[in-house]
Amino acid sequence: MRVAHVCMDRGVGPSRRKGAAVHLQAIRDSMRKLGAEVFDVDSPDADVVAARLHELHRIDPLDLVYERYSLGATTVSEFAEGMGIAHVLEVNAPLQAEASRYRGSEEGDVASSPERAVLGKAKLVVAVSSKVAEFAIDSGAPSENVVIEPNGVDPEMFNPGRAQELGAEAPVPAGRFTLGVHGRLRPWHNLEMLGRVAARLLDEDCDVHVLTIGKGDYAETLGALLPEERFTHLSWVPHPDVGRYVACFDALPLTYAPADDYFSPLKLREAMASGAVPVVPDVGDLAQDVGEAGIIYEPGSESELQEALRGLIQDPGHCSHLSVLAQRQAEGSDWLSIARRTLERALAVTL
Repeated sequence: MRVAHVCMDRGVGPSRRKGAAVHLQAIRDSMRKLGAEVFDVDSPDADVVAARLHELHRIDPLDLVYERYSLGATTVSEFAEGMGIAHVLEVNAPLQAEASRYRGSEEGDVASSPERAVLGKAKLVVAVSSKVAEFAIDSGAPSENVVIEPNGVDPEMFNPGRAQELGAEAPVPAGRFTLGVHGRLRPWHNLEMLGRVAARLLDEDCDVHVLTIGKGDYAETLGALLPEERFTHLSWVPHPDVGRYVACFDALPLTYAPADDYFSPLKLREAMASGAVPVVPDVGDLAQDVGEAGIIYEPGSESELQEALRGLIQDPGHCSHLSVLAQRQAEGSDWLSIARRTLERALAVTL
């Protein structure tokens, strides 16, 4: 199968140091492992993308065009429709609403006419969560064309054994219960809540340590809330090495605000695969993604989050049990399985 894999988002190129770029490359690599001939087309320039797609199709007809959707991008949809090729659209967020809320866009939260046209014409829409699927359908995608595939994980890169690779370079003193967060810090992460909860756990003489990894104002946000000796921040680690540090997490406490309910956090799968117990608010699909492998708390409730973490600290046996369940659950969400299901569905719509 000849697949053109397109990304027109200038912020999500495969060389970028962010989770979206990891997702992009992981799907491409997995499709290749499954035998597909995948051609990467990465440019925000509509003319460049159109020219490359026409060139690829002229050399040998394409079977499929797979696009990571970018706000306002119509080039791929127009090409696929004109050439009679199936267009698969991967949608990771309600982009117009996100732009309006976090980037000051004046377009409003409603999908634009071009966005509705692209969603309506795609033969298959792969949504990262149920909320994103609802957005796609509300924005013109036929419901029968929409499937949900949460973010995946590379189990070779993220597993509990990788912590041993650090040896004497372990970032947290041995024996401390590590609350970990990794990835680029975003406004909706609500990290101050974790800082306040961790501080109260320290006041209760719980032996906790917060470890954060990634770009953003982690030190500024948590440094004012926690003693210096109880907080470690690694500003950036090459992605192949991140798993070594994530494997040091005992728990992954997510603190998303109640309104932020469309995410499928890439970092959730990675931490679970590494053995961290997920402690997540009941927003979006998080409770479903975690299942019985973690603890669910009321969104915004610092007391419930504190109670959940205290329970894990005080009951190591229960914490270990949940850790094993988290690993097992993450094993069924690897990128290769996601790519296989996507290609099988795409093949069905091309026949």
